[in-house]
Amino acid sequence: LDAVISNAGMVANQPFLEIDGEKWAKTLAVNLTGCFHFAQSAARIMVAQEPRQDGVRGKILFTGSWVQDMPFPEGTSYIVSKAGVKALARNMAQELATKGIRVNVVAPGIVMAGLSKQVYETNPEFGPRATAAIPLGEFGTAEQVAEAFAFLCGPQSNYMTGSVPLIDGGASLVKRQ
Repeated sequence: LDAVISNAGMVANQPFLEIDGEKWAKTLAVNLTGCFHFAQSAARIMVAQEPRQDGVRGKILFTGSWVQDMPFPEGTSYIVSKAGVKALARNMAQELATKGIRVNVVAPGIVMAGLSKQVYETNPEFGPRATAAIPLGEFGTAEQVAEAFAFLCGPQSNYMTGSVPLIDGGASLVKRQ
């Protein structure tokens, strides 16, 4: 097992005062607890493997989000779950480094795929609001995110662990007018 990517996720955007406890729990179960179980299973397999010639036993990657460090209106449960994924990955990276396992997070911005595309297609207010938050002025693509994952799966990233590259078009920057 050379590399694994935990990419499952869900979003249930609601204003903070209206967050439904059931949606909160489901978001954390899918986005954070699912990552924990996935990663722990992969790490157990990797620890049991012989290290490759370069000393690496495997790479565990997560899909985070630019909002893990940057609040966005009506996204509390999603944001908290992705901040938890970042903390999980960084703690794993520290504990598993001596075992030859690299752990990193790719933090996409607003990508015209998956959850963002679904919200874009169902909520007419989302597109203009989201585009205004991106200094580059456009949504990212799934291919741009995939390229970051490909890099982290490859040997060029063997000296990276606990890293969180932002693939966000600058959305995590404070945009000033």
